[in-house]
Amino acid sequence: MKVKSALARSIAATLVFASGSVFAADVTKQQVVEHYADIAHAVFSDALTTAQALDTSIESFLNTPSEKNTR
Repeated sequence: MKVKSALARSIAATLVFASGSVFAADVTKQQVVEHYADIAHAVFSDALTTAQALDTSIESFLNTPSEKNTR
């Protein structure tokens, strides 16, 4: 959920800045870089969490395989 929220905020911010509003002049290159770094961190953190959950599920299945676990 954090990633969806971060992406939604990112899209909203991009639309505001891309619309040519007066706020766009106040944004520095460093702020843009930091913003995209935050988004990248959120995406990769979510991917890591998902991969770890999958790894745990696989280990659980391999330790106690059953017909119920295969569905």
